[in-house]
Amino acid sequence: MSVTIGNLTVQNTNEQTPNFNHNNNGSTLVLIINSNTNNTVNNIPAYNGVNMILIQKISDGSRRCWMYYLDNVPQGNNVVDWGMTGPINHRSQVISLVGTDIVGGSLGAIGSDTNGTSVQVILGATESGSRVIGGICKQTNENIVPGADTVELDDAQIAAVNNRGWAGWETGGGAVTIDASWATPGAASFNVAEFQVDPSLAMPRRTALFI
Repeated sequence: MSVTIGNLTVQNTNEQTPNFNHNNNGSTLVLIINSNTNNTVNNIPAYNGVNMILIQKISDGSRRCWMYYLDNVPQGNNVVDWGMTGPINHRSQVISLVGTDIVGGSLGAIGSDTNGTSVQVILGATESGSRVIGGICKQTNENIVPGADTVELDDAQIAAVNNRGWAGWETGGGAVTIDASWATPGAASFNVAEFQVDPSLAMPRRTALFI
């Protein structure tokens, strides 16, 4: 068994309090915020009234990609509350993950990159069946092209500004390279985290019986 992608909700706005609903059908929730607005620095997102946990904030100075998560998430349609103090240009993705380890903790290896025409993170030792999630906030509004083994979830303009927000994934197991590129040079921030599989869902080992 492996961690799988459940429901995805995308929010694209410049509102001061861009709260919205997400219909969770997984055990872990991942929130990626792609923004060029500085007042997201002190926000604490919550889902159904429970604060999400910050993984890391990646910034090249102007483009920001921040990632949060929450294990043992309530099922169904609930509110993502941003707790913002001012307007924010952002394109953000909320991703339900099915089959994660909510007892031992789902979060595994993390990584990041900032660059001008491509981004790449190599996680040297990921768990078999895990899911590696990545988010990109990029200068200039042009398509982001995922790498050979990277699967795209979302790629579009951030609000009405000349920036791009992206999310994608790759299956874990040993060394994993998750990457993406674009044609026109422009600053970008790349945020990556591994989410591990529930060990109780792992395939049982087969043993030989000798008679």
